Amino acid sequence: QLSGIPKMLRCFRYSPDIHSSIRSNGIGRMVNPILRQTLLGVKSIDSCPSPESNKAMEPKLKARLRRQVTSRREELAGLLQSLVRIPSFTGEEGPIVSFVLEKMKSLGFAETRADGLGNAVGRIGTGPLTILYDAHLDTVRVTDPEQWEHPPFEGRIVDGALHGRGAVDEKAAMAGF
Repeated sequence: QLSGIPKMLRCFRYSPDIHSSIRSNGIGRMVNPILRQTLLGVKSIDSCPSPESNKAMEPKLKARLRRQVTSRREELAGLLQSLVRIPSFTGEEGPIVSFVLEKMKSLGFAETRADGLGNAVGRIGTGPLTILYDAHLDTVRVTDPEQWEHPPFEGRIVDGALHGRGAVDEKAAMAGF
């Protein structure tokens, strides 16, 4: 199924251990592998191939990124909690888009705006290289809140796992921006 997707976009290698950890912890598989490893405490990191060389990430860069993400673990978990706490049903994403735009401004983005479709768009820097960071903010409705072990919009952390609507698909990826 992945043959038509460029290797640089197929950074996640399936692992039953990681999958069950993610499923039980309620944090998305599509989070940057280092962020995912830090938030979940997974022992190994999948490396994404470089588009130019198609080789694994250099160990020094991987270690540097791991240190940076680890040092911001609480901040990143707090951001994910904030995102989960904002209901964002499909077609009703205005409040979460506003939150993301304000967060982008506070992080020093050079440009932030909502486009004509209601997407949050931000830009950092002006160099020759462009990197697209893409995540969706909408979720499906909660039709049975009494069936949830934890309230769907509380973003409760239990035993190191964050629970809530959108925590897996795909607000965790957005928290990595």
